[in-house]
Amino acid sequence: MQYAANAMAADSNSISTRGAMNDANSICERCGHIGTPVTKTPGSTGTQVALFVLGILTLGLVLLVWVGYVIWRIVKTETVCPSCGSPKTMVALSSPLGEKLRKQFASAAPEAPPPVPEFAGSKQCPYCAENIKAEARLCRYCGKELADAGVALVAAPARATGQHGAASPVLVALLCAGALVAVFVVRAAFVASDVSDDMAKSRLNQARTDLHTLDNCLDLYKVDHRRYPTNEEGLEAVERAGKCRAGTKDPWGHNYVYVRPGRIHSESYDLMSYGADGQPGGDGANADIVNQ
Repeated sequence: MQYAANAMAADSNSISTRGAMNDANSICERCGHIGTPVTKTPGSTGTQVALFVLGILTLGLVLLVWVGYVIWRIVKTETVCPSCGSPKTMVALSSPLGEKLRKQFASAAPEAPPPVPEFAGSKQCPYCAENIKAEARLCRYCGKELADAGVALVAAPARATGQHGAASPVLVALLCAGALVAVFVVRAAFVASDVSDDMAKSRLNQARTDLHTLDNCLDLYKVDHRRYPTNEEGLEAVERAGKCRAGTKDPWGHNYVYVRPGRIHSESYDLMSYGADGQPGGDGANADIVNQ
């Protein structure tokens, strides 16, 4: 009966061991660690962000260096063993080489001693996660030296957090590219606003110049005809008389308005443009422009 119980316990341990191995998908060729490989990216995200900021501040001069740094981090990203840190040594357990390595390391490993029950003076081995005495310097399960066990137990979670919590290079590159596009869009909006203001000022100055030219043309017309044109004759009379080569349309495509006698210049005439909207009154670009 005791033998049967021991056999059942051994079968149970064997089944649980196989289940644990099935949960992992790779084995390390160097140290025999069974688990999931981790991704290791060279360089640092801080350097990448710093290069991007310098690229913005220098108007793109350092952006080529930043792009090269991002591409280098992406190309040099590799998978490593989470136990020994060796690159490109993790082999799939389902492959023939993986099965061979698993059997090889299983046969080379010492027979596992009975587990130590948990008590106040115990700790977990950072390599195999088995419960061992707090004073132990050598793990009785995996045979690893624990001279730096305290450091490993504290540092391991920090490294894991860094691996899983840090943004991937591709994500950081996309975020930086989005920020770069946003900066260029904002700058383009400011440039477009400046161009629009310059165009408005240019049209305003052109309208004033046209009014001054038309004033001279009307004076020449008066010299020949001893009067200014009537409201019915308008500026077309000046054009027919050949006294003016200037057009009668303002920079916004509306006809200049001629009023005789004028409301502002009652002894002569008013000559004006109604601005961008072509309607009397208004502010800014829509304001009326009257001859002096």
